[in-house]
Amino acid sequence: MKIIELTGTTNASGVLSISGTKSVTGYLEKIFMDYDDSTDTADLTFTSTYNGSILVQANAGSVDKIWYPRSLANKSTDGSAFANVAERFYFADEKLDVAVAQGGSVTNLRFIAVFSDE
Repeated sequence: MKIIELTGTTNASGVLSISGTKSVTGYLEKIFMDYDDSTDTADLTFTSTYNGSILVQANAGSVDKIWYPRSLANKSTDGSAFANVAERFYFADEKLDVAVAQGGSVTNLRFIAVFSDE
């Protein structure tokens, strides 16, 4: 199991961009938001180099949260998505990033991502 922590403080306009400092290889299991003092209207976008957009959460709320990001699996025959088949995101030596909008003026945010090898 690997733990990646992303922390930062929004600017006066409520904007924050946090780039991961450690690359990780493994499956993204969950992302925890440790609510401190941001507004409940904060919009979050989690991304990585190869996966692109992983989780987009509008109005993240004013309590601690846990998200389990998943991607729809694709058929090998034509590339279309399977119905109701979700897969964990796999990171291959990638960094997790988060962008925050409308996070409130000068507020602290902390995210913890948990990865597994299997």
